[in-house]
Formats: sequence, structure tokens, C-alpha cells
Amino acid sequence: MNLLEVPTLSEDFGRIEYELQLQLNAPRLVVGECFELSSPHISAQFKTFCKSMNPQNIVDVFVPISELEQSIYEIATKGIRVDPENGFHFTVGSFIVNRSDEQIEVVRLSVALGRTLNYQSSTSFEPNDCDFIQGPPKSENLRNGYHSLCVSNDGDYYVFNSAQILTRNLVRFKGGDNLAQPEEEDNICDQCGKEEATIWCINDAAKLCEKCNEELHTDKITQRHKRIPLSEARSMIEYCPV
Repeated sequence: MNLLEVPTLSEDFGRIEYELQLQLNAPRLVVGECFELSSPHISAQFKTFCKSMNPQNIVDVFVPISELEQSIYEIATKGIRVDPENGFHFTVGSFIVNRSDEQIEVVRLSVALGRTLNYQSSTSFEPNDCDFIQGPPKSENLRNGYHSLCVSNDGDYYVFNSAQILTRNLVRFKGGDNLAQPEEEDNICDQCGKEEATIWCINDAAKLCEKCNEELHTDKITQRHKRIPLSEARSMIEYCPV
């Protein structure tokens, strides 16, 4: 089937690529191809369902094609197939792929979580003792007034209504080096090259460990240098493609 390709220089393409970099912890990831998958019918169904939800709580998630057991044609024309009893499982904020694969295909979805119910035992009254139930959830576990089940602390959810899922994009990208994760050296002190950096000196534009920070800022002039925690400086020293 012919799918509409998302232009590589468009804002949508850049946002999708950035979302993938974050969720796979792969800052060097480059998307090869991206296509539109939404249809007017699925979009209308999603919008209608969302009007009845308060809050809507819409999140963007990625699911590998290999986990869907549907053809791309069926996904594009009929949406994601959801078992009304066993539901549809996905993870918010991250997902798993085989990083050694030559090419990886994922579907980008918008899911309306609505009011989320934690899939936990109701027999304990202590919040810290309420572990998530290990058995597979069913639609009967979703109480009235709730729209999704949270089944772990790692962002795993289930929904039981296909109208809560909007198909957005088919995305293709290479595995291997394209999914390389950040190296620990990224946080090494620029001065000594050994210790972990915790401070960013704005005047020197350098990452520094505690010891080097003290040694380099001893006289009256250098003591005026503005220094902030490295964690706060990340938004200033790293380029955001979006």
C-alpha cells in the first residue's frame, strides 16, 4: 500500500526522531523513514471517545511491529486490534527492541489513558505494601469510571477499548551503531579526565569534578565564575532538535 511519507525536514519528523532518542536512550539515533498511518475513520473514533473522558491523559508510545501481529495495511485501515477481555499492553516512556537488528520498524500511537487504576491488591492499607499483582489483567479488573490499568512501576499499561488508540506513524530506523547508548565518559571532568563531573562552569564552559572546581577557582577573578550543578546545565549545553 502507498503511505504518505513525512518530510525529513518537517517539525513532525524531528519531534518523532527526538522522542525515539529519548525513549531508547540513543542520542545518535537517526530515523530512516517515517510514514503517516492515521485514517479519518480512526481519528474520528478517537476524538469522539476522548470527549467522554476527564481527564483524557493522552500519551505517545512506540510499539514494535513484531509485537502487534497485524499487517501494516490492517493497522492503517482498521487501527490497532484490541482484545476486549485481555486488553492491549504497551509501555509509556520507553520500549524494548533488538538493538542488533539491521532494520527496526515501530508504530507510533497516541493512547488516551483517561483515569488510570493501579493493578494492585486491595487487601493492604499501607501504600508501600501494595505490590502490583503479577497475574495477567482482565477487563473485569477495570472498575467503573476507569479507562486503563497501570501494571508496574516501569510504565506498563493495559487498555481494553480500541477507540482509545490513535495510529499515528510507521517509523523505520537502523539498529546497531544507530542505537548506541551514551558513554560514561560524557560526565567525566574536563580538567582531570578521571573523576565524575558534577559542576558546570559557565565562564569556562567546562564540566568539573568537585576537586578541580576548587583548584581552578582560587583567586579573586576566577571565584567570580558562575557555576551551577551539571544536571541543571544540561538544557543549556545540549542541543534539542525540537
